[in-house]
Amino acid sequence: VHGMGKRSYDGGDQGFLNSYFAGWYEAPAVQRLHPRFNAMMSYWCRYIPGWERMKPIKVVHWVGCSTKPWEGGQFLVDNEYTDAWRVVYQSLVAAVTEMQEQQEQLGRLAD
Repeated sequence: VHGMGKRSYDGGDQGFLNSYFAGWYEAPAVQRLHPRFNAMMSYWCRYIPGWERMKPIKVVHWVGCSTKPWEGGQFLVDNEYTDAWRVVYQSLVAAVTEMQEQQEQLGRLAD
């Protein structure tokens, strides 16, 4: 990223993207990314019918949520996207746990 001469004005991903794609808002609408590829969960909380019109949603952006799924705790909302996040997270945790157990077993066998 730094080799490209672009920096994030706010230290985050949105700042980098806005720096890299400066002037995106001046482009014709057909050249812009559809909201379904950056559907903000905070928008779902405020206006469910608008969220429904964006379907099929491809990428959920957890900006504006008081609790992010990976921070633990109770979600601000429970819907099909938070459920999907839980399924993916639990399968990844299960896979990592299984790998760690296998490595420990191999380590005991090597001793």
